[in-house]
Amino acid sequence: MRGEGGRIRKELEVERAGGVGFILGNNELLGNDLSSDAHFIPSTQVSYHNVLKLIHYINSSSNPMVYILPEITVMNTKPAPSVASFSSKGSSVIDPNILKVTLHYI
Repeated sequence: MRGEGGRIRKELEVERAGGVGFILGNNELLGNDLSSDAHFIPSTQVSYHNVLKLIHYINSSSNPMVYILPEITVMNTKPAPSVASFSSKGSSVIDPNILKVTLHYI
């Protein structure tokens, strides 16, 4: 799960240990915030909600397996757009009367 340590460092450790794929799950704090990183082995990142589903599946199966398929572009899907976690959102922390500009694109 995300938290301590770098995302790519975790993936490289999986590869070093002989893993052939990597699923990085968000912790509760990061929720739905998904990063776009370049990966070295087949990898994906999932929201906290989906992490809970994966953990349930792993614990309820005697032989849990997943397939990581090549990425495809899905058009006209919701929720969209989303705002990156590093984007300015809401009021200024210095003066709540000042709104910060946030740009969205689709």
